Amino acid sequence: DANLPADKIFDTHRDNTHTSMSSALQLSKRQQYDSSNNENNNSSMSTMVNPLFNSTSNEIPTFLTISFADDPAASLGAQLSNRDKGELCDMFMPAYATIGRLLEGETIARASGVHIDDAIVAVNGEGFRRFPAEYFDEADGALDETAKNFKTKVHVGKDGEGYTALLGRIKSVKATADAAKPLELSLERYGWDETANAWERY
Repeated sequence: DANLPADKIFDTHRDNTHTSMSSALQLSKRQQYDSSNNENNNSSMSTMVNPLFNSTSNEIPTFLTISFADDPAASLGAQLSNRDKGELCDMFMPAYATIGRLLEGETIARASGVHIDDAIVAVNGEGFRRFPAEYFDEADGALDETAKNFKTKVHVGKDGEGYTALLGRIKSVKATADAAKPLELSLERYGWDETANAWERY
Protein backbone atom coordinates (compact mmCIF):
# COMPACT_ATOMS: atom_id res chain seq x y z
CA ASP A 1 0.00 0.00 0.00
CA ALA A 2 2.96 2.31 0.46
CA ASN A 3 3.24 2.77 -3.31
CA LEU A 4 -0.43 3.80 -3.69
CA PRO A 5 -1.64 7.43 -3.65
CA ALA A 6 -3.12 8.65 -0.37
CA ASP A 7 -6.70 8.64 -1.70
CA LYS A 8 -6.31 5.07 -2.92
CA ILE A 9 -4.90 4.01 0.43
CA PHE A 10 -7.95 5.54 2.15
CA ASP A 11 -10.37 3.85 -0.26
CA THR A 12 -8.70 0.49 0.24
CA HIS A 13 -8.79 0.84 4.03
CA ARG A 14 -12.48 1.81 3.87
CA ASP A 15 -13.26 -1.17 1.64
CA ASN A 16 -11.44 -3.53 3.99
CA THR A 17 -13.23 -2.05 7.02
CA HIS A 18 -16.60 -2.32 5.27
CA THR A 19 -15.86 -5.92 4.30
CA SER A 20 -14.85 -6.78 7.88
CA MET A 21 -17.97 -5.14 9.33
CA SER A 22 -20.17 -6.86 6.77
CA SER A 23 -18.59 -10.24 7.52
CA ALA A 24 -18.96 -9.71 11.25
CA LEU A 25 -22.62 -8.72 10.81
CA GLN A 26 -23.31 -11.78 8.69
CA LEU A 27 -21.55 -14.00 11.22
CA SER A 28 -23.59 -12.48 14.07
CA LYS A 29 -26.84 -13.02 12.18
CA ARG A 30 -25.78 -16.59 11.38
CA GLN A 31 -25.01 -17.27 15.05
CA GLN A 32 -28.38 -15.83 16.08
CA TYR A 33 -30.14 -18.01 13.48
CA ASP A 34 -28.28 -21.14 14.57
CA SER A 35 -29.03 -20.42 18.23
CA SER A 36 -32.73 -19.84 17.52
CA ASN A 37 -32.90 -22.92 15.31
CA ASN A 38 -31.28 -25.08 17.99
CA GLU A 39 -33.72 -23.82 20.61
CA ASN A 40 -36.66 -24.62 18.33
CA ASN A 41 -35.29 -28.06 17.59
CA ASN A 42 -34.72 -28.78 21.27
CA SER A 43 -38.21 -27.55 22.08
CA SER A 44 -39.71 -29.71 19.34
CA MET A 45 -37.73 -32.72 20.44
CA SER A 46 -38.86 -32.32 24.03
CA THR A 47 -42.55 -31.87 23.21
CA MET A 48 -43.04 -33.95 20.08
CA VAL A 49 -44.54 -37.41 20.64
CA ASN A 50 -43.79 -40.21 18.26
CA PRO A 51 -47.24 -41.22 16.92
CA LEU A 52 -46.12 -44.84 16.65
CA PHE A 53 -45.80 -45.03 20.43
CA ASN A 54 -48.55 -42.64 21.48
CA SER A 55 -51.19 -44.54 23.42
CA THR A 56 -54.77 -43.98 22.32
CA SER A 57 -56.31 -46.39 24.80
CA ASN A 58 -57.99 -45.73 28.12
CA GLU A 59 -56.68 -47.00 31.44
CA ILE A 60 -59.73 -49.26 31.69
CA PRO A 61 -61.70 -50.94 28.89
CA THR A 62 -64.92 -49.63 27.39
CA PHE A 63 -67.99 -51.40 28.79
CA LEU A 64 -71.06 -52.49 26.91
CA THR A 65 -74.17 -54.25 28.22
CA ILE A 66 -76.58 -55.96 25.85
CA SER A 67 -80.05 -56.76 27.14
CA PHE A 68 -82.53 -59.08 25.42
CA ALA A 69 -85.45 -57.71 27.47
CA ASP A 70 -87.38 -56.56 24.39
CA ASP A 71 -87.10 -59.95 22.73
CA PRO A 72 -85.86 -62.74 25.06
CA ALA A 73 -85.76 -65.28 22.24
CA ALA A 74 -83.87 -63.06 19.78
CA SER A 75 -80.43 -63.86 18.41
CA LEU A 76 -77.43 -61.64 19.06
CA GLY A 77 -76.63 -61.41 15.38
CA ALA A 78 -72.94 -62.14 15.71
CA GLN A 79 -70.58 -65.04 15.30
CA LEU A 80 -68.40 -65.71 18.33
CA SER A 81 -64.71 -66.44 18.24
CA ASN A 82 -63.43 -69.17 20.56
CA ARG A 83 -60.52 -67.75 22.57
CA ASP A 84 -60.14 -70.86 24.69
CA LYS A 85 -58.07 -73.14 22.47
CA GLY A 86 -54.84 -72.87 24.42
CA GLU A 87 -53.22 -70.64 21.82
CA LEU A 88 -50.46 -68.24 22.88
CA CYS A 89 -52.19 -65.29 21.21
CA ASP A 90 -55.02 -65.59 23.76
CA MET A 91 -52.86 -65.67 26.89
CA PHE A 92 -53.58 -62.01 27.72
CA MET A 93 -57.23 -62.03 26.67
CA PRO A 94 -59.45 -62.03 29.79
CA ALA A 95 -62.47 -63.53 27.99
CA TYR A 96 -63.06 -66.97 26.55
CA ALA A 97 -65.15 -65.59 23.70
CA THR A 98 -64.98 -62.46 21.58
CA ILE A 99 -67.08 -61.14 18.72
CA GLY A 100 -65.64 -62.65 15.56
CA ARG A 101 -68.11 -61.40 12.96
CA LEU A 102 -71.24 -59.27 12.81
CA LEU A 103 -74.09 -60.70 10.78
CA GLU A 104 -75.83 -58.58 8.19
CA GLY A 105 -79.18 -56.91 8.86
CA GLU A 106 -80.80 -55.15 11.78
CA THR A 107 -79.49 -57.21 14.67
CA ILE A 108 -79.24 -56.64 18.40
CA ALA A 109 -75.46 -56.58 18.10
CA ARG A 110 -75.45 -53.81 15.52
CA ALA A 111 -78.16 -51.85 17.31
CA SER A 112 -76.16 -52.07 20.54
CA GLY A 113 -72.94 -50.83 18.94
CA VAL A 114 -71.00 -54.09 19.22
CA HIS A 115 -67.58 -54.17 17.54
CA ILE A 116 -65.41 -57.00 16.27
CA ASP A 117 -63.15 -58.35 19.07
CA ASP A 118 -65.40 -57.10 21.90
CA ALA A 119 -64.89 -59.57 24.75
CA ILE A 120 -67.81 -61.30 26.49
CA VAL A 121 -66.83 -61.33 30.17
CA ALA A 122 -70.13 -62.03 31.94
CA VAL A 123 -73.62 -63.49 31.43
CA ASN A 124 -76.35 -61.98 33.61
CA GLY A 125 -73.71 -60.66 35.99
CA GLU A 126 -71.87 -63.96 36.31
CA GLY A 127 -68.23 -63.57 35.35
CA PHE A 128 -66.63 -65.86 32.76
CA ARG A 129 -63.02 -64.70 32.83
CA ARG A 130 -59.62 -66.25 32.32
CA PHE A 131 -58.30 -64.04 35.13
CA PRO A 132 -59.69 -61.19 37.29
CA ALA A 133 -60.12 -57.80 35.70
CA GLU A 134 -56.89 -55.77 35.75
CA TYR A 135 -58.81 -52.71 36.87
CA PHE A 136 -59.89 -54.48 40.06
CA ASP A 137 -58.17 -52.91 43.08
CA GLU A 138 -58.50 -52.68 46.85
CA ALA A 139 -61.14 -49.96 46.59
CA ASP A 140 -63.42 -52.50 44.92
CA GLY A 141 -63.66 -54.35 48.22
CA ALA A 142 -66.56 -52.08 49.11
CA LEU A 143 -68.57 -53.20 46.08
CA ASP A 144 -71.48 -55.58 46.47
CA GLU A 145 -71.12 -59.25 45.66
CA THR A 146 -72.68 -58.89 42.22
CA ALA A 147 -70.13 -56.28 41.16
CA LYS A 148 -67.22 -58.26 42.58
CA ASN A 149 -68.46 -61.42 40.91
CA PHE A 150 -68.51 -59.59 37.59
CA LYS A 151 -64.92 -58.41 38.00
CA THR A 152 -63.23 -61.31 39.72
CA LYS A 153 -65.01 -64.59 39.01
CA VAL A 154 -62.90 -66.79 36.79
CA HIS A 155 -63.38 -70.20 35.22
CA VAL A 156 -60.37 -72.46 35.67
CA GLY A 157 -60.21 -75.68 33.68
CA LYS A 158 -58.80 -77.38 30.64
CA ASP A 159 -58.64 -75.69 27.26
CA GLY A 160 -62.10 -75.28 25.84
CA GLU A 161 -64.00 -75.68 29.10
CA GLY A 162 -64.34 -71.95 29.69
CA TYR A 163 -65.81 -71.34 26.25
CA THR A 164 -68.14 -74.32 26.62
CA ALA A 165 -69.33 -73.12 30.03
CA LEU A 166 -69.99 -69.64 28.65
CA LEU A 167 -72.07 -70.96 25.75
CA GLY A 168 -73.94 -73.29 28.08
CA ARG A 169 -74.88 -70.42 30.36
CA ILE A 170 -76.09 -68.30 27.44
CA LYS A 171 -78.22 -71.15 26.08
CA SER A 172 -79.74 -71.95 29.47
CA VAL A 173 -80.83 -68.34 30.02
CA LYS A 174 -82.24 -68.03 26.52
CA ALA A 175 -84.09 -71.34 26.88
CA THR A 176 -86.20 -69.96 29.71
CA ALA A 177 -87.28 -66.97 27.58
CA ASP A 178 -88.17 -65.24 30.84
CA ALA A 179 -89.01 -61.57 30.25
CA ALA A 180 -88.42 -60.90 33.95
CA LYS A 181 -84.87 -62.31 33.72
CA PRO A 182 -83.77 -61.79 30.13
CA LEU A 183 -80.34 -62.60 28.80
CA GLU A 184 -77.82 -59.88 29.51
CA LEU A 185 -74.31 -59.98 28.10
CA SER A 186 -71.48 -57.87 29.48
CA LEU A 187 -68.72 -56.97 27.05
CA GLU A 188 -65.42 -55.17 27.37
CA ARG A 189 -63.60 -53.41 24.55
CA TYR A 190 -59.82 -53.14 24.66
CA GLY A 191 -57.64 -50.69 22.74
CA TRP A 192 -54.81 -51.71 20.44
CA ASP A 193 -52.10 -51.12 23.04
CA GLU A 194 -53.85 -52.56 26.09
CA THR A 195 -52.70 -55.79 27.71
CA ALA A 196 -55.44 -57.90 26.12
CA ASN A 197 -53.96 -57.23 22.68
CA ALA A 198 -50.32 -57.44 23.71
CA TRP A 199 -49.52 -60.65 21.86
CA GLU A 200 -50.83 -59.42 18.50
CA ARG A 201 -49.00 -56.10 19.00
CA TYR A 202 -45.63 -57.75 19.40
